[in-house]
Amino acid sequence: MRKIIVWTFVGVVVLGIAAFVAWRFWPVEAINLEEYTPSEEFEPAYEAMEAKSPDYDIEETVRAMNALEVAQCQSEDFMSYLEYVAKQDFGRVAPEVLEQKKKLFPILQRLYELQKERTGRCVDADAQCHKWGDHVCFGGESGGRNRFDVDG
Repeated sequence: MRKIIVWTFVGVVVLGIAAFVAWRFWPVEAINLEEYTPSEEFEPAYEAMEAKSPDYDIEETVRAMNALEVAQCQSEDFMSYLEYVAKQDFGRVAPEVLEQKKKLFPILQRLYELQKERTGRCVDADAQCHKWGDHVCFGGESGGRNRFDVDG
């Protein structure tokens, strides 16, 4: 009985060390936020978030940020979210807030690329192969099918 306990303990320790070494030295591709260049799909939305003036309205800033969060959770896929962002007018939104929101684009683009790798490219334009997934929606459940009206 004692032998079984000792060998179980040794096995757990060895697995723990192997897991730590694998975690510590596993190659991970870093996302460079400073030298980000948006892909063709992401470029219109990224450019829409350019600060147009240093003047801003705090209420408009809060409304726009809330609308982006709601849109992220209610979008069927990345493309509908990017189209929504590209159509928005961020002229009266605080430039500092826009800069911080733009830092999410490299991460979103990497998620999009990983999903494309996993699911393959869409052949049919109507195919919905680039779903958001639960890991991207930060609040509530998705399924609102592109209803972005938050002024109600």
